[in-house]
Amino acid sequence: PYYLAPAKSKRTSGILWASFSSVPDLGTGFTLPYFQVLGSWHDLTITPTHYTTGQEHLGLNYRYIYSHDTHGEANIFLTNRSLSTDRTTPRAASKSKAKPLGLLGEWAVLLHNRYPLWKKAHSKQSISLVSDPYYPILYSSDMGTKTSLSYLRSQLSITVPGDQWLATAAATYHQSLILSRTTGYDRGPVAQLPTLGLAKKSSPILSGFLSYEIET
Repeated sequence: PYYLAPAKSKRTSGILWASFSSVPDLGTGFTLPYFQVLGSWHDLTITPTHYTTGQEHLGLNYRYIYSHDTHGEANIFLTNRSLSTDRTTPRAASKSKAKPLGLLGEWAVLLHNRYPLWKKAHSKQSISLVSDPYYPILYSSDMGTKTSLSYLRSQLSITVPGDQWLATAAATYHQSLILSRTTGYDRGPVAQLPTLGLAKKSSPILSGFLSYEIET
């Protein structure tokens, strides 16, 4: 016996494979994504998830690939879950009645963009924001890996590389330490530090016998 299915080289809108998941404090989740083609260079994926505890989660992923050097994506996650204000128990969540789906609950925003500057330089922008520092713990799949602890910060960064110079700018808001060593529990926001960087490639001088490098 054998099975034949049609294959297309052209993207088509429609429902994607359904999936099940199990998350602590949320129960078993059922996900049914929908993929929408918006054009030859951009698309939208809508990912709703219903959990057995009555919680709802909605993910929106917009992608665009306008060219090799101009592309990006925007991810927005909404949930009617309300997290606990008790910072001594990081994983605790409110057991009150679920809120309507939307910004009245918890949310996260992840933005990534890249576009060219002049002929050989390009700029990359990255923004990550969460409504609560505990959001990435409960919804870790939204924020990606947690190994670097970067999920504890809201970040805005811009990088402009060129053939000789590299300019960087970043504003980082440390939302939480999550069980710091000194206190044993979270005390909320701890720092808001803007940083600027400028570096220049090594350049040869004196017929190439010496070179110099600038970095701040």
